[in-house]
Amino acid sequence: MQTWKKRSDNIPVAVYLVVAVMLVFVGMYIVILGYRPYSNFYSYTKAICLDNYCFDVYVECFSGNMNVTKITDVIFMGDEWVDPRSDSERKINCVKL
Repeated sequence: MQTWKKRSDNIPVAVYLVVAVMLVFVGMYIVILGYRPYSNFYSYTKAICLDNYCFDVYVECFSGNMNVTKITDVIFMGDEWVDPRSDSERKINCVKL
């Protein structure tokens, strides 16, 4: 004869089920809505030039802080090349949004 489990024996299973459902919803939030660990996060690329040599960097700005990563090797732009950007356009800025 089969004996039925008491209702209290099923509580741990219910707890595991609730935790699993919560993990699914957290995963959907991260994937679909996009998780942003920092408020005011944005990024851009910028060319850094010294004389006629330039390289590209990836700039990440988050809450007034910045992280700069070099993403290309240094290239020679030519003897006659002059950077057409103004001084303010050449600077790396992270303006607080």
